[in-house]
Amino acid sequence: MRPRTKTKDLSQISKACRRLREITGRTQREFAKDLQVSLPTIQRWETNSPPSGQSLRRLRIAGSLFLERVSQAPECDEKLRDDLLEIDDQLYGALVDEYPAYKSSLVASISGKILQIETFLAEIITDSDMTRSAIATRAEALLPLFEDIRPWLLMLDPLARRIRSEETNGISKELAKELALAVGIDPDSKEFAASLLGPSPSKKVH
Repeated sequence: MRPRTKTKDLSQISKACRRLREITGRTQREFAKDLQVSLPTIQRWETNSPPSGQSLRRLRIAGSLFLERVSQAPECDEKLRDDLLEIDDQLYGALVDEYPAYKSSLVASISGKILQIETFLAEIITDSDMTRSAIATRAEALLPLFEDIRPWLLMLDPLARRIRSEETNGISKELAKELALAVGIDPDSKEFAASLLGPSPSKKVH
């Protein structure tokens, strides 16, 4: 018997299903036709019986295709794209819960990012001729790698997935500071802070 999405995560998947339909501008009937399921099925997905198994995979594929169209549009709507990426993360996280193959693929992706991080750190540590500007450039390249890994790690841990994003949004920057100190870079220096950490939290960005 195929394992279903964990009970405490069901409402999240139902909300993701409804958000995806509303973002694409489809009625429940139109969405059901798009996914080749019945209208009652869509109604159940959006309330008390979210999709699982092949239905969940089909829903994620539909969302991914729409996300691809939005991303490739001449004038990409960044807010719409971010909303679709969030939905995709939620659906993919549910698939990771259900299918070992998805979990293995996710672990492989995380391992690949970690290897890139190790490569950057090795360059910083072993190249004694590297200028401070070059070090700052390498350090700047580390932050996107941390940002990629963080949501993937949350997908592997359903409990952590329920932590509010505002409680974890500083993790990557704190890790970047620790790495900077480990290789002898002052994370409070102007050039490092400007290139890697962005504006001070006390300053408003308009």
